[in-house]
Amino acid sequence: MAVQSEDAPAVQGKAAGVTAVLATTGAVGACVLCCTLPVAFPAAALALLGGGVAFLGIAHKAMTLAGLVAVLAAWGWVWRQSRRTGRRPARATLRLMGLATALLMLALAWPLVEGPLLALIR
Repeated sequence: MAVQSEDAPAVQGKAAGVTAVLATTGAVGACVLCCTLPVAFPAAALALLGGGVAFLGIAHKAMTLAGLVAVLAAWGWVWRQSRRTGRRPARATLRLMGLATALLMLALAWPLVEGPLLALIR
């Protein structure tokens, strides 16, 4: 014969409560995954994308300044190596440095170029 203690109904009630909480949590999780997430995710993604684009607009000035410093330092390095060795830089070096300088000039002129280019697209 099994012996039951006086705490048996309390333990069974506690187990039923835990089971109810777990079932409710599972139902809420299923509802979030099935119903809420597909509706909320696109809105959250668009908000994050807008913030990322806004950051790029702010970062343009800093990145252009960093590019200016890098291109000027690279031209200085090429000039220094040329003076040290007494030889002309290789054609490939001059072409790549010319391309880097042209792209830097485009970045510096971008605020003036952006408006007409967007007008062509529209």
